[in-house]
Amino acid sequence: MFDKARFIVVEGSVGTGKHALAKRLAEYLDARPLFGNFSNPFFPRFCQQRDRWALQAQLAFLFARIDLINQYDPRVRTVADFLLERDLLFAELTLPEDELALYQRIFQNMRPRNEPRPDLVVYLEASPETLLARIRQYSPESERMYITESYLNDLTERYAKFFYQYEASPIFTIDMDRFDPIGNDEDFELLLRHLKNMRGYREYLGYSA
Repeated sequence: MFDKARFIVVEGSVGTGKHALAKRLAEYLDARPLFGNFSNPFFPRFCQQRDRWALQAQLAFLFARIDLINQYDPRVRTVADFLLERDLLFAELTLPEDELALYQRIFQNMRPRNEPRPDLVVYLEASPETLLARIRQYSPESERMYITESYLNDLTERYAKFFYQYEASPIFTIDMDRFDPIGNDEDFELLLRHLKNMRGYREYLGYSA
């Protein structure tokens, strides 16, 4: 499955390291990167005044990711670090009811009709405690202001529910509490072996090398 996959997506909550793992997989596969770590002019303002700038920040992220999806070329092997649906999870956490309803309408109307379906989704799963520790270590202070333990609890639950119900693509789940394929070369090699041997629609890696 892994060797034949043309479009691979790495997903996970804030702080799981999805961008770093997607980058490492893209380099290993010599694949085109499709990464959503772009500058959002509204995000710093959102970090300071969440209620005032949440909708603008969400829309800016949405439009930027749609632009990336529209650049996808099925002839080129690609690794992305986002699913477009993930934006709805964040919108549900940050927007009041009336703005969320507006955002959802915009999302459905703007969503590309030719949106590619991943051949494989690598889902990074981690506890809120692990995520909070990583965020405190690696994220800018402005971002740490709005990412609380309560926020991470809610986000982690929404991600778990989303991927429990997700059926569009095969899913390989990694327990990032006990496994580090980003910073540990042995873990990365073990991950590659498991991916290459993947035969089922849902598989799980939750032990360390």
